[in-house]
Amino acid sequence: MGTNNVLTSQPVLEAYASDASIYRGNPRVVLIPKEERRLKEAVKVLLANGHSITPRGAGTGLAGGAVGDDVIIDLSRLNRVIRCDTLKQTVEVQSGIVYEKLNRYLAPLKLFFPPDPSSGDTCEIGGMLGNNSSGARSVKYGTTREYVEEINLILPDGRPFTARDYKLDSSEIKDLFNNYPEFEKIYKLIDGNREEILASYPRVKKNVCGYDLKTMVEKLEQGIFALPQLFVGSEGSLGLFISARLRLLPLPKSKMTCLILFKHLADVGHATLDFLELKPAGLELIDGNTLDLIGRERFDLPPSAEAMLIVEFDDPPFDETVENLKSFLCKYELSGEPVFETDPKRQASLWDARKAIVPTLYRLDSEARPWGFIEDAAVPSENMPEFIMFLNDLFRRNNLTCGIFGHIGDGNLHVRPAINLSTLEGQKLARNIYDQTYEKIFELGGSATAEHGDGRLRAEVIEQQYGHRVYNLFGRIKELLDPEHLANPDVLVSKKSFIDHIDVEKVVRECAACGKCNAYCPSYAVNGCENMSARGWVRVMLAGDFNAAKSARELDGCLNCKNCAMVCPAGVDVSEYVTFRRGETRTFWGNRIFNRMRDPIKFENMVKLNGLFLRMMDNRLMRPLLSLASSPLVKLDTKRYLPRIAKKSLRERYSRLTETSGNEVAYFYGCADNLLQSRTGSALIALLEEYGYDLALPEQKCCGMPQQTYGYSEYEREHAIYNLESLDRFKHIVFSCATCLGEVLSYPRLFKKGERHYDIARSVASKCYDISEFILRHVDLKFDQHGQMPVKISFHQPCHLREAGRVDSALELIRNLPLVNYIPMEHSDKCCGSAGTFNVFHYKDSMNIFEPKKKALKRADPDLVLTNCPTCILQYVDAMKSPGIACHSVELIADLCGLDV
Repeated sequence: MGTNNVLTSQPVLEAYASDASIYRGNPRVVLIPKEERRLKEAVKVLLANGHSITPRGAGTGLAGGAVGDDVIIDLSRLNRVIRCDTLKQTVEVQSGIVYEKLNRYLAPLKLFFPPDPSSGDTCEIGGMLGNNSSGARSVKYGTTREYVEEINLILPDGRPFTARDYKLDSSEIKDLFNNYPEFEKIYKLIDGNREEILASYPRVKKNVCGYDLKTMVEKLEQGIFALPQLFVGSEGSLGLFISARLRLLPLPKSKMTCLILFKHLADVGHATLDFLELKPAGLELIDGNTLDLIGRERFDLPPSAEAMLIVEFDDPPFDETVENLKSFLCKYELSGEPVFETDPKRQASLWDARKAIVPTLYRLDSEARPWGFIEDAAVPSENMPEFIMFLNDLFRRNNLTCGIFGHIGDGNLHVRPAINLSTLEGQKLARNIYDQTYEKIFELGGSATAEHGDGRLRAEVIEQQYGHRVYNLFGRIKELLDPEHLANPDVLVSKKSFIDHIDVEKVVRECAACGKCNAYCPSYAVNGCENMSARGWVRVMLAGDFNAAKSARELDGCLNCKNCAMVCPAGVDVSEYVTFRRGETRTFWGNRIFNRMRDPIKFENMVKLNGLFLRMMDNRLMRPLLSLASSPLVKLDTKRYLPRIAKKSLRERYSRLTETSGNEVAYFYGCADNLLQSRTGSALIALLEEYGYDLALPEQKCCGMPQQTYGYSEYEREHAIYNLESLDRFKHIVFSCATCLGEVLSYPRLFKKGERHYDIARSVASKCYDISEFILRHVDLKFDQHGQMPVKISFHQPCHLREAGRVDSALELIRNLPLVNYIPMEHSDKCCGSAGTFNVFHYKDSMNIFEPKKKALKRADPDLVLTNCPTCILQYVDAMKSPGIACHSVELIADLCGLDV
């Protein structure tokens, strides 16, 4: 496998000890294969030596299927599209490809892979196969198993195998039975128990409890031995998935989303049956108690509504659908006029209440978290109102807060009561709720799980759902393929209590470990392992046996880009955990540099002195020697495009603006635009003065982001106090650096409510503008187009500009510029890898993070990339080895206005 693919360090094992569920394992080793051949060799050796194997994709499962006590095999690096046949509408992919990435690949081909799990931006195809995943639109498109043609896997005895359909009485099936006699025994088991199987499976639209013997019986009646149906939903308990051939559908051209508020919950079941006649793509329900929980006023929802229904269609035109829907609604009492939207942005806003449920629950209590231990039931749609009323009564009697929502078109309900599972009392209560809920589910003719799998969570109720005879069939199939129980043991076929192996430390944390952050973490994008990911860092940094020396690689990995905080449903900023640990491990050079930064003049002199060194580095003969000399601290790549230090700072060049007695607008220029050779500051000053603004360059220290990043929190607070005292007297404060803007906007978190500087920080934050936003709101630009040439522009979104919520303003301004043809660029919303000093100390990783942008630039082919962050500009210039490839938006605007900068 290679040493880089076999991991045994304490931080690695801690990061892989859990997934998105409530469980903890204790793995001994983690394998992360890059090649199928090596994987097959490794698995054969491991199984021959009696090691159990737990396959793992993105670790987004909620039932504990990716948690184990021996060998974890992370398949995330096996993530290629092998081939796509547009005529047959099929695609063959490796297990580790992310669902959303696959559909991005397919979109230009006007095709898509239909299952739509809510974790689609993170989850991987192998996990979707293991769980038979689906989502909000399964009412039309069904589940993963309906799109699987072949699965290439490794059986629990180490042999490679391709699971596909075999025609009965064919020569192929005879060869199968000769080469794999265990499958003939499985065939006879299923064939000999057809009636028992069909009678035991619940009559629901979605059911992934146990093995899918029902579909196999139905296929037998069509003359087919459908082996993919045996493995889809088996959660790795029958083999390890390597790749699969999947069936695709044409991509819908447009969608219409409807929001309907019912006065009576009891009406929803009947209305759902009406709506299903119109063949919607999705039907989503939120009950009235949950609407109370998330805040009706927040989403403009009337108090009379007992239920909210979101209905989505994707078969245009929609006029007739709307009329039919309105005719159905005449039969029911509504709490307001139904809303119909076809605009994608407004459609997204209709889903906001649905998305707010779990995050709201996470913020209600510091210990009682909404872990899903009864969260994926399926009942007949007409029984959904009764089930919801039962749950509300159950939770009311036990004084529990709970979110109830689900895919009512499939009768699939998600339930999240907030319980402290770290205590014996909480676990006892959970056991009581668990038993009563599943008893009610089975009484209503339902299934324990519709799309999230059994795992460790629901294994103990499988026999209760099916009865002893069918459950015994599951056990016998497991024995035939895995007699040593080495394939994901204790998952699905197990009698262990769902309370066993609960991670008592994790279940009270703010982080739900859902894994969503990993999809947006630049470090994870290039390293592809859990210990170098946002979610993994939570576990590593909070581990009771944390060791800084052993965790040096993990401590260095975080860019403090805030992407994790921006996408986290619960608003967790993982970088806070990392920077806290960094603050415990300060270095000699860190102490010296940050002490010097406390005095702006001393820091400026230090930077200018370093400018002499950088000018020497420009000498082609000197650079290799100086690069070698600096290597103990910094690896300066010999081909790197280095920034130039200005001989005079911005404050020195514009000393007339440093007197700030009566000025209206303050310019917070930041360290980069103050000290580096750049046109940005001059362009901003020229532009605002041209349009009559009384501009000032007030005294300021570094914003504090570098201090925050390296754990010098007391220096960050000190800088904040200095800057707040300097800035508060101004009416407006403009920024050319997105990082500085994001940091100043976050100053209130550095102070407690009631502190004087907390109120000042809030006051200052209310006056802050990115320069693009300020121009858009306050400047009536007059352009000088004489002699100007049309230019193709793309825009890179700095991480902290997105964190500040100011990207839309920047884009609106650019789109309205004359002679500018705006070209959207793929990955424009992903971190470029600069992150202040990250690209200095981790140049190779920084360039690897940038690599997707190189490809995106080639496809978009702009003349110029605009961005509102000086370090992002430097990253583009260095990575592309092109000084003219990128500049600040304000520079282009100043040029279009004919200003001499």
